[in-house]
Amino acid sequence: MRANRFAAVVLGIVSQPAASGSLATRATEAEDMECSGECVWRSSGCAAPACYLAMEEKMGSREAVADYCYLGTFRDDSSGETLDENLTSNTAVRSLDGLAGCERPGSIRLACRCAVPRDRDWKFPQCRTDVCYVVLDMFLGGGPSGFCKALLSGRGGALERPGQEGEACGFAKQLQACRCVEPEPEEPKVESAGPECDGGECRAILEKHFGGHAQAYCKTVLAGDADRQNGLPRLTDKKGSGASPVTDSNLDEPSHIIFDAKELGCEYDKLLQACRCLSPAPPQRQHPACADDKCYGAMDDYFARENGTVDDYCSRVAGLPPAEAERDPLRSRFGAGCGAANDVASACACVTKTWTRPECAADACYRGIEQAAGGDLAGFCTQAFRDPTRAPEAALPGVGGSCADAAALQEACRCVHPRPEENLNDLAPLNCYRDRCFRSIDGAFNGSVNHGVQPFCSQTLRELWEYRNAAPPANYSIMPGLEDGCPDAREVGSACSCVVPEDDIWPHGDCVDNRCYRRLEMAASGGAYDLCKKWHRSRAIPDLVPPPAAPDLHDGCPSEDDIEAACSCVSPKDGAGWAAPQCAQQACYPELDEAIGQVNQVHGFCRQLLQSRLYPNVAAPETPSRLGGRCAEPEAMAEACRCVVPEEKGLKVALPDCAGQGCYSEIDRAFFSGAQRIRGFCHGALQQLADDVFHNPIRGPDRSAWAGCRFGKEALKLGCSCAVPDDSVWQFPACKEQQCYRGVERTLGQETRDFCQKVVAGEELDLDGAKKSALFSRCNGQEPPEEDGGREMAEPEGFQDKLKTACQCVLADVADPKLSPSKKES
Repeated sequence: MRANRFAAVVLGIVSQPAASGSLATRATEAEDMECSGECVWRSSGCAAPACYLAMEEKMGSREAVADYCYLGTFRDDSSGETLDENLTSNTAVRSLDGLAGCERPGSIRLACRCAVPRDRDWKFPQCRTDVCYVVLDMFLGGGPSGFCKALLSGRGGALERPGQEGEACGFAKQLQACRCVEPEPEEPKVESAGPECDGGECRAILEKHFGGHAQAYCKTVLAGDADRQNGLPRLTDKKGSGASPVTDSNLDEPSHIIFDAKELGCEYDKLLQACRCLSPAPPQRQHPACADDKCYGAMDDYFARENGTVDDYCSRVAGLPPAEAERDPLRSRFGAGCGAANDVASACACVTKTWTRPECAADACYRGIEQAAGGDLAGFCTQAFRDPTRAPEAALPGVGGSCADAAALQEACRCVHPRPEENLNDLAPLNCYRDRCFRSIDGAFNGSVNHGVQPFCSQTLRELWEYRNAAPPANYSIMPGLEDGCPDAREVGSACSCVVPEDDIWPHGDCVDNRCYRRLEMAASGGAYDLCKKWHRSRAIPDLVPPPAAPDLHDGCPSEDDIEAACSCVSPKDGAGWAAPQCAQQACYPELDEAIGQVNQVHGFCRQLLQSRLYPNVAAPETPSRLGGRCAEPEAMAEACRCVVPEEKGLKVALPDCAGQGCYSEIDRAFFSGAQRIRGFCHGALQQLADDVFHNPIRGPDRSAWAGCRFGKEALKLGCSCAVPDDSVWQFPACKEQQCYRGVERTLGQETRDFCQKVVAGEELDLDGAKKSALFSRCNGQEPPEEDGGREMAEPEGFQDKLKTACQCVLADVADPKLSPSKKES
């Protein structure tokens, strides 16, 4: 039987004895006795006297009948023993089936109302017409006031329908009785914030059954939800006789609130939604971060009625001497919250403070964290996420007064990092840290998820996979140091499943039924793929690649045929991982691939080797040191490379004289050997390099073609300088040292001369906003924003002088061909 002595255990209320009397002296009074419920207000007599007398005779006394009816005893008729230690009478009873006078359905319940003593001292006599009140008063003995306060506020759960009369006294009826006992609080009705916060049907249920007590009940509901999610001591629940601490094993176990609300028709998620709507919203402040400061609240309220703002006031008093601040006439108008000048100074300091995350500053817990943690919010919150049940003060000394509980601390950190798994390095999904065993694993690897927890969990889950249909053997041991948080292998497996989902345990899921594959995956340091790659290569070039070695491989792979079958499953097409699989049968190629090692390096080596045979200015690549006898002859390597780069047209370049210069070959490939396109690109690139603004050369149509240009601007400049000679980079070379000239030409190109003629003549500039902004920036050695939306920026100081000087140089260059030989070509 589930214990439900709420009053005796939780509230400390002790049952009071009922009035006593003998059956002989009271038998003739049966017709006149007062009764509870239906007959308590019917002075004519008891509704079922015959049944009552039979019950009293069988049980021995009126007190025993009252116990049976109201104290929830004798539920187990077969035992014949009393199960409640707080009974007023310990009379045993056997089944009442077939008792004379009690044959009619419901007669026992009616007879129970006759067991209420007529001289009972009702604590709340105005409520005794309520049957459920009578049940509560009788059951609790000392009166239901304390119980009702707890029930209406959500701090205690409903009685589980004690005794026979309790069948008509569920949660809703108990609430009704308690609302008679406890007066309705005078609290303003909370208006809904709109359709998104109407609370739905559950809100209407709460308002109907709780009335004015709904807000107090919801306050407990919302606080209790945070407690349950964060491992704090829980409220009394239906499965225990008192408050029990939340542990990993009962964290998700429902409390009395969930049971009782469901009886009313509110599922827990709907209950939370309704309670959030019923909770009064705090007043909106101009500076939410200061809402807890009483003086700031008084100032904000004052300026909401009068002219001015808190910010203006704080700016005015910021520099006042202490004596003058004490005499400030406005301070007295703010009210008691600003009784001293220091109160105003503290409030204004909050108003003017700059927070790292202003959007979080309304949360007192966040403010406490920032003040206590300094600038290391990310570091602190990372540790807080790893231990979500830790009390705030233990997590960070000094925040206990700001953060009510672990839930508040977690909420503040989630404001700082809304997506912590993405924004913080080396962090597992947050729900994993709710598991005590996972926290032990995480601690054993010092919080290193990527390089510690995940590899350990992958290996562990692979080992436990073998025992998925049975318990691990007795000699299976978990990693030393995990015993406190992880009592057995099953706990470890459950914790690890959070960070390594089932689909990720085996990288090659199609091969998981192959025992040899599983052994390869666990035995090889780089996994089955790397081991199989070496296996296939050792078969193709045994003189260069020895067979891979792994510990205990014979356990699951007793023969080479087993390894072959497993590796064929892992890499069915190209198990050796050749850079050019089509060349695997060529004599020299496997040795060349193994000696070079990287896919892109194999192609680059072969391209350079073959181009060195086409163009004398391209140097042959250095021969790899690990080549075997199959590539001893130079022609053997060339033959292998012709297989890797089969078409000669892919080796030819548009400007042969530039082959081998810097990264010209990559530029040539990116623009498909188009000489005009190459010169156009290089012309712009060299101009940008002159202003040191060429940040990303990888902008061609084929990104893979830029491998040789990724390592520095010098290689790009060397390649492009061959394609575009120095005296052709600028239209007016004599002016190239002038920053503003370079900006004009980079912005206007072939229009530079015509533009400069208008500038020197003093004509109005006919340019759009984007070009003007580009000129303003580039004449000052800056680059315009890449995404400025075409907005025109203000003309910088001295721009006209710089522009005029640059344009005078351009026109002088045009007038004197000796200064610019290229002008004739133009």
